[in-house]
Amino acid sequence: EYLQWVVNVQPSTSPGYLMRIMRQQTSEKIFADFPRMKRENPSGDFWAPGYLIMGGSQPHPPQLVRDYIRQTRTRQGQEPPPPLKN
Repeated sequence: EYLQWVVNVQPSTSPGYLMRIMRQQTSEKIFADFPRMKRENPSGDFWAPGYLIMGGSQPHPPQLVRDYIRQTRTRQGQEPPPPLKN
């Protein structure tokens, strides 16, 4: 469904730059390990559009992440995931 990373970078590192590098490097690794996925994805980018970046040193609450995914999928014209059950 989603990946959540906690990373430590210099304050001067822009969020867009960080995500561009992470997307490029992880896409290359995934495509190297799974060549079929590379053939089926000519864009060279494994990841769907969009990302959520927030400050802090702890993972973010699951409901916050789920709400972001729901909003993003709705904007992209996809069916959003069901709400989390408590």
